[in-house]
Amino acid sequence: MVEERGWRRLLIAGDPRLRAAVACGRPLRHDVEVRTLAGELEGMSAADLAVRVAADMDAAQRQYEWRLVERVLDAALYDQSAVLGADAVVAALELGLVEHLVIDPSRVASDAPPPRTAAAERMAELALASGAEITPLEGTGARLADVGGVAALLR
Repeated sequence: MVEERGWRRLLIAGDPRLRAAVACGRPLRHDVEVRTLAGELEGMSAADLAVRVAADMDAAQRQYEWRLVERVLDAALYDQSAVLGADAVVAALELGLVEHLVIDPSRVASDAPPPRTAAAERMAELALASGAEITPLEGTGARLADVGGVAALLR
């Protein structure tokens, strides 16, 4: 079910054995994160539960972004299966070579005034046209500051 639906993040409340049931007995993809909340939810009001879940999901997203940026930087350095910087990323996007665009819209160089959305939007349009996945960085883009806030994993 997880693979079929393309889920990346799951929050399971209750018995931790539900993780295996959700995965249908198969190993989950490396980028799927499962958080299990058991007894800690008892007695929480709906509002408290919403705050707790939102904080947990936000933390999971930041961790995912951090791991993704590290993966892209490693791939660019070690086997050139990623490109860094706007020029290289745009060239790869135009050739349909990008599997996953990683972008910090607040750092992408552009002639547009902050938040510099023109260049970021152009890259997102190219990524969507080629079927590439897009991850806008919200809290971990500083690692891409030296390359203009943009990188991409190649197909």
